[in-house]
Amino acid sequence: MKKLISFIVLFIFIISLSGCSLLFPSSGNKTTAKKTTTANNIDDTTTIKNITTTTKNGDAKEKLSTPIVVIDDLGNVSWNEVTGAVKYHYIIEKNGSSSENDTLNTSGIKLSLGESIKVKAIANEESNIDSDYSTSKTYSITLNKIDAPTVRIEKGYAKWNQIEGAIGYGYKIYEKTSALTETLVEEGIVGIDEYVPIFVNNSIEVYTISGLDDKGDSAYSGRVTATVSNFTPVLSIDSDGFATWTLSTETDYYSYSIDGSDEFKVTSETRFRVENNSTFKVKPVYYYAKDNVYYEITGVWNWSNEETSTWSNREPVKVSTPNLTFNDDYTKIVWEKNDNAKEYNYKFVGQSTYYSTTDNYIELSRISGGSGIVVKAVGYTGYYLDSDYSDPIYPKPINTPMVTINDSGKATWTKLDDAEGYYYIKNDDEPVYTRFNAITLEVGDTLRVKAYSSKYLEGEYGITKTYSGTPFTALSKSRIDSMSSTYYYDKLATYTNGTKMQEFYRTIDNLVYNFYKEYRTVSKDEAILEERYSTLSLADSDIKIIFTSYRNDHPFYYFIRNSYSYGTYFKLYVDDDVLNGDTRRQYDKNIIEMVDEYVGYAALKTTDYEKAKIVHDLIVRDMEYAYDSNGNPLDASYAHTVVGPATYGTGVCESYSRLYEMVMNVIGIECVFISGTGVTTTGSEAHAWNIVKINNNWYYLDMTWDDNMSSTATVYYYFLVAEGEVTTDGLTFAQQHYPDTTDGLKIPTVTSTPLNK
Repeated sequence: MKKLISFIVLFIFIISLSGCSLLFPSSGNKTTAKKTTTANNIDDTTTIKNITTTTKNGDAKEKLSTPIVVIDDLGNVSWNEVTGAVKYHYIIEKNGSSSENDTLNTSGIKLSLGESIKVKAIANEESNIDSDYSTSKTYSITLNKIDAPTVRIEKGYAKWNQIEGAIGYGYKIYEKTSALTETLVEEGIVGIDEYVPIFVNNSIEVYTISGLDDKGDSAYSGRVTATVSNFTPVLSIDSDGFATWTLSTETDYYSYSIDGSDEFKVTSETRFRVENNSTFKVKPVYYYAKDNVYYEITGVWNWSNEETSTWSNREPVKVSTPNLTFNDDYTKIVWEKNDNAKEYNYKFVGQSTYYSTTDNYIELSRISGGSGIVVKAVGYTGYYLDSDYSDPIYPKPINTPMVTINDSGKATWTKLDDAEGYYYIKNDDEPVYTRFNAITLEVGDTLRVKAYSSKYLEGEYGITKTYSGTPFTALSKSRIDSMSSTYYYDKLATYTNGTKMQEFYRTIDNLVYNFYKEYRTVSKDEAILEERYSTLSLADSDIKIIFTSYRNDHPFYYFIRNSYSYGTYFKLYVDDDVLNGDTRRQYDKNIIEMVDEYVGYAALKTTDYEKAKIVHDLIVRDMEYAYDSNGNPLDASYAHTVVGPATYGTGVCESYSRLYEMVMNVIGIECVFISGTGVTTTGSEAHAWNIVKINNNWYYLDMTWDDNMSSTATVYYYFLVAEGEVTTDGLTFAQQHYPDTTDGLKIPTVTSTPLNK
C-alpha cells in the first residue's frame, strides 16, 4: 500500500511539472544542482545547460542533462538518473585502448585500476536530444595506500603491529659489510601472525601487502636494527640446590657450565637444579631461529659468577605424588613437574617391572595394551624420599555404558565405577552431561549414552536404543535358530554314536526353548532339564561332547550354566546371575537390539567379506575388554556371554566370540566358536576366538586381540587369517592359538590360501 501511495504522489508531481513547462517554456535556463559527497571529492556544484533546438516541423526538442558520474573506493561506477533518457552510452579507456557499450542501468559497472569512464544519456529521438558526455573519471588509489607497519625487535625476531586489510607482509634484511655500506642478504613474504628471525646487528624493513583491490601495498617501514646490550647475569644457588640468575630482556636462552665443563649446553629454564657440591655458571646466548643455531656474543654477553651448590643437611622429605591426566589432544599422559624429583618411574598396574624417564609425560604411542599405568616421583638421594605411586590412568577409552529401557519408559545405563559422569543424546539433540544414570523417555524417543572420566581416553556412544512402549515378548523358535549355528550338531553325525548324540542334542534344544519362552524365575540349583542316563545309551564322553557342542552352537542361550550334573540324571541349570525371569527378558531385549543394529549395517554391504568386516568394526567400536580392579579378566558371568556387550558394553574373549558368531549366523555366514589357549609374549591363558567361512574357505578370526592391539585405531591383525599366515611378532595364528580338542571336539580345517583383502 505504501508503494502504491508513493507512485500516485510521484505521478501527480510529474503531471504538475509538465503543466509548469507548458506555461513557462524554458530557453537557456541554468539549473544549479548540489552534488552528493563522494570519496572522489567532486566539486560542490555542477552546472547543467539545457539547450533548445527546433525540428523541421518547428517543434522544440530539449537536450538531456549530462550524467554526473561517481566512482567509489572499490571502483564501482554510478551516475544520477537523467529524466527523458531511454538508456546510457559509456566509453571505458585505458592506455590508449577503449571499449563502448550501452546500459539501461545507472550502476553495476566496475573499473580496474587506471581505467577511466565517461557517460552520456541517450534520448528518444522523437522528443529529445542525447546529452553531452560526462567528464572522464579515472579509478585511482594513489591516495589510499594501506598503512605501513611499525617494526620492533624482540629476542631474535622482527615483529610488527598487524595492519587491517593486510594479507601478508614483505621484508628485506640487510647486513652491514662496513661502517658505511649494507648488503641485502634476504627478502621474502610472510603471512599474517608470522614473524621473521633476524641475526644480531642485521637490519630489516617491512611493508604491508594489501588484500583489497582499492588499496595498494604500503611503502616500507623505517629500517630497524637487531642490537643487544652488554649483560652479565648475577647468579645464586639456594639451600635446595636451585640456581637462579638475573634474566636478560633480549633472549630466553642461556648456556651453562657445570664443574667448569666447556661442553656447550643450553637451557631456556629460569632456574636449574645443581647437584650437591657441583659448581655452576650461565651466560646468555642468541638464538637464530632461521638456522636453529645458538650463538655466543663474545664481549657483550658474559658469564655470570660461578657458585657451588651446597645442600643443607635435613631429614629427608617425601616428594608429592604425581597427579596423572591426559594432554588436550590425548597423545600423552602428563603430570606436573616436581622440582624435587630427579626422575620418574612408571609401570603397569599389577606388574613389578618399571621404566624411568626424566620427562613429565609418557607418549601414548609408546604404550601397548589397556592396563592402568601408575607413576611415582624419584627424589634426590639423601634429601628427598620417593613419592607413592599415583592413582592409575588408563591408555584406553572408558567403557561404553549400555542402556536398558523398561516397559514404563525409564531408561537406565550401567553405572561405571570409573565414570565421573555421562553424556547422553536424546532424539539426536545436543549432548547433555549428567552425574546420574537414568532418565525418563516418551514413546518413540531414542537415546545414546557415553561415559566420561579424566583417567581414561574419551569413550564412544553406545548403540541407539528406542522406547517402543511395547513389552518384549519371547522370540519364536525359528528366530532363535537363525542366531544359532549347526556346525557342531552336524559334526555329531561323524562320531560312533552320532545318531543318538544328535537325537539327545535335539531333546536338549526343545526343552531349553520351552524353558526360555516362559521367562520363569527359578531358584538356585533348580534344574531346568532332567534326563535319566540309563535311557540315553550314551557314554559320559559322548554327553560331554553334546553339552559343549550345544553351548557352542547357541550363543543366545546365555543363561545355561557352564556345567551340568550327571549320575542318575543329566541336569542343566540356570546361571546364578539370571535366575529372575524379568532380568532375562530385559537382557534378551538388549541382545536383540544390538544384533538387529549390526545386521542392519551388514545389509548395506555386498560381499560376505565386507559384511564380516563391518561387524568386526562395530564390535570393536562398542566393546571394551572387561578387567577387574587388579587388571585381570573379569570373572562375572555376564562378561563371558552376549549379555556383557549388549548390556554393559564390555566382556572378555568369550563374549566377543559368541557375539560375533551370533551376528554372523543371522547374516548367513558360517561362523564357529572355538575355545582353547592363547599364547602371548607374557604367557598363556584360557582364550576364545572364531573360525569363519568366506568364499567356501575357513579362516581364523580373533575379535578380542584385534580390539586390544590398539587403543585408538581399528586393526585387522587377526581378521580372517589363513593357516600359516603371519599375524604379529613374526608368528602365525596357530602358533598363538591352541584349540581345546582333548574331549574329541572337532573343529573346521582352515585354508592355507590367504584371503585377497
